[in-house]
Amino acid sequence: MHPAIATSAPNAGDHTELSLASDHASLVRCWTEWALPEAVRAGELAECSLRTYRRAASYWLQSTRLIHQPTASTVKEWVISMKSAGLSASSMATYLAAIKSLYNWADSNNLYPNIARGVKQPKVYKDSPLPCPTSTDVSRMYQAANAESIQGKRDRAILAIMYCTAFRCVSLRRAKVADLDLTTGTIRHQPKGHKEKDSLATLSPTAIRSLQDYLVARGPLDQTAPLFVAVGNRRDVLDGLTEKSIRTIVVQASEGIGLIQRNEYGHIRNRGHYSAHSIRRAAITKAAECLGMDTAQTLAGHASSDTTRRAYARINRYKQLQNTAAILDL
Repeated sequence: MHPAIATSAPNAGDHTELSLASDHASLVRCWTEWALPEAVRAGELAECSLRTYRRAASYWLQSTRLIHQPTASTVKEWVISMKSAGLSASSMATYLAAIKSLYNWADSNNLYPNIARGVKQPKVYKDSPLPCPTSTDVSRMYQAANAESIQGKRDRAILAIMYCTAFRCVSLRRAKVADLDLTTGTIRHQPKGHKEKDSLATLSPTAIRSLQDYLVARGPLDQTAPLFVAVGNRRDVLDGLTEKSIRTIVVQASEGIGLIQRNEYGHIRNRGHYSAHSIRRAAITKAAECLGMDTAQTLAGHASSDTTRRAYARINRYKQLQNTAAILDL
């Protein structure tokens, strides 16, 4: 047991006798600041999951700050409040999964009963029709970036490499200059779920040229430097772009060509349709249509072809609806 937490009631199922040394927040802090980092060091939890769990824990503490000892009813009410606040089913499921992990850990260490065990996960539908950018759309985003500025060169390189490799944002965030081999046109990367950079991706001619232009503009670089960094007043070769920064770059590029639209409050209207992940969907879809599902699976890095087929089926359904609308037009 971590020294920050003490309990005088080993019976985790007894709500009335459980007594923590401090308020309930100390239990959550112990989990986020000690238990989760231990899981990361042991290779049981990814760094991105650590950040997500901490974000969920912070949201949970903020929502229950006036409750000394939350119960299962508290968790259920929290889920309802997230829905009322407009969170998507996917976000709600992610946050609830984190809180379930928290109380599973607390229960297994006799620190607090598992009050989230019986709370059902929100249903997340992943089979509805879904649009994605076309190759023409991605080309327009690329061409719209200023080819003369270092920021534009960087953004072009990001878009080109994301499209030809179907990289997730996390792979770009992890990329170092040393991972890149422009002679062979390859880049070594760490895919989602992998513990090291054990995969190789090939680059398109456009991606190679864009990376060359960007790296020349950055000047002499240490091989351990991040491949993509902030520019302008915040430029720092020691700190690479975050996943959030990469997502913002792609969202702004999508908005620039009209794929993403906002309402009068500045909120994205077609939320969930176009994002940084849309570039990956576009690449996998193009590969499936031109080279077959096996090639698309290889590009995506999916362990199962079923995963690739499900993603492609959603996009194909959207295209079918578009074609149907054209036929049924008055």
